[in-house]
Formats: sequence, structure tokens, C-alpha cells
Amino acid sequence: MLLTLQGEDLSEFSACPCREGGNNLVYEIHLRNKRVLAKKYYRSGQDPRDRLGAEWSLIVYAIGQGISNVPKPIAKDEENGIGLYEFIEGRKLSTQELNARHVDMAADFFVALNGADRAEYAKEMPVASEACFSIADHCSLIDRRVARLAAIEIDDEAGKEARSYVAEIEKVWTSTKRVIKAELAICQLEPDQVLPSVQRCVSPSDFGFHNALLRPDGGVTFIDFEYAGLDDPAKMAADFFCQPQVPVSADHFERFLERTMFFCDDAEGLKRRARILLPAQKLKWACIMLNDFLPDDAKRRRFANPEAEKSLRKRMQLDKVRVALTALKH
Repeated sequence: MLLTLQGEDLSEFSACPCREGGNNLVYEIHLRNKRVLAKKYYRSGQDPRDRLGAEWSLIVYAIGQGISNVPKPIAKDEENGIGLYEFIEGRKLSTQELNARHVDMAADFFVALNGADRAEYAKEMPVASEACFSIADHCSLIDRRVARLAAIEIDDEAGKEARSYVAEIEKVWTSTKRVIKAELAICQLEPDQVLPSVQRCVSPSDFGFHNALLRPDGGVTFIDFEYAGLDDPAKMAADFFCQPQVPVSADHFERFLERTMFFCDDAEGLKRRARILLPAQKLKWACIMLNDFLPDDAKRRRFANPEAEKSLRKRMQLDKVRVALTALKH
């Protein structure tokens, strides 16, 4: 990676972890005259996704569209899965301080990614991680996530509690699928109907304020695009409100849809689709919260943050699942 910094004064080179990463190792690189950010992306035989390629593609595409509130790419080492980016001065927003202006900034970012000429310039974009283009595909994806949770081992109290939540998730998911089926019938929509390419979006994926930094000037820079690519805009909108790290109030949901879904000629259809999918995506995120109890996913967490206390992390995830399931039942 030092080779990618040719021309820089490396006499005072140092590196230190700059923040906890959920999937990757993230370092702040200090040079004599500036700082940059380095990410070593997680890879394994069980999870071969090209995280570096997805993030790099989205950032290059965004900059090509004139978007400035993303980190500038500096260099990449594809063989070793390392990316080097502009270091952004900023901090994470808390849920308590989020307001309509911040949500509008996120909506505007999505709209900027999906301008009228996106189809021409997005040809080289990969398909987003877990992209789905029919309601049936969304449901099948959640079916698989629920089934994976059967691998959780009951070897301690946390494992027992996790398995009890899995049983609840299964029950709620069964009833949610019935509701989705009924709503599709009312709207005269077929579950296997594939979303036309013109209605697909360039999605930041895993989009939310957990992946954003509030800069000193009051602007917001969006980061972490390792799952990005072409996807269903209804999934993007639902995920934005389902991610549990920095929750966004559901009070902003309709406003967010109004500001984002007009990029194609069937805005009303996309808004209806997002409303139908929202409960399903909430269930999906409840499954994601239990990933720490699965061996392969726990390995990824250890890679990103080797010093983290495993039992504490599991307890935090169980608390999030409890909150999510309580909300779904009301």
C-alpha cells in the first residue's frame, strides 16, 4: 500500500484504527501533511463478495455524476483487497439529533445518484448485494435468512435466548407473508412480476445514518458502499428505515418516499411497493441482528474488530432484536 502513496512524504507515516468496522479493517493513515483512510475488506470462501469493487464502483460513479459528499478514491490494491480513500472529518449523528433536514440530505443523495442519465452511466455498476427485483425474490431471500438461523447453537444463555427469538421471527414472518399476499391481490400485482430495468435504481445499499458522517460545516458525507449496486428502490427505502444502528423515525417515511421515488415514471407504484415491503424488510433486519450467533458471520465481525468483547456484542444484538420484534407486533 505504501507504493500507492508515491510522491507523498512518508517520513512521519503511521497508522491506527480510526473506528470500529462491522465488516472490514479500517485505518487512519497519518502522513506528514495529511490523513487518508485505508480499508482492508473482508474475504472468505463462504462470503466471496467483491466489497472493494462494489464500493469503488459506487464512488467513481457518484463522482462522475457530480456528487461531492462521498470520500474521494485514491488507490486500490485488488489482489489484497485494500482501498485507500480521502479521510473525512466528521462524526456520526445520533438518533436523537436526526431531523427532517438530515433525512432530506439522504433523499437528495439518492436522487443525485439516480439522475435521468443513470441508465447510460450505470452500465458498469454491479448488481447490489442481495438485490431482488420481484416481491417473490424478496420473500425467498428472507425465507433463506430465517432458515440460516436454525444453525444457532444453544450452548449458553445467549444462544438459548437467540433461538427463542428465532421461533418468534418464524411466527411473525408466516403472518407477514399472508398480509403481503393479500395486499398484492388488492393491488392486482403478481409476486413474480419482475421490476422493469427502467425502475431499478443505483442503490448505496446498507443506506442510513450509521454510514454517514456529519461534517463540521453541517453537511453530511455518505460512506461505506461495499454492498452497493443496482437494486429495487423500494428495498433501498425500507432498509433506510430498518437499519438499527442509527434508527430513523418512521414519521419521515412518507416524506422520504415522496422525495426519492419520482426518479422514474411510476412513482406511485414504487411508493406502494415500498409500503408493502416495509414489514418484510423489518423481519429481514431482525434476522441480520442475529448474525453474530452464526459462525461465518461471527468470523467476519472478529476480522473487523478483533478486540471486541464477543459476549457484549451478542447481548447488544439480542436487545435490538427484542425491540424490533416488539415493534412488529404492534
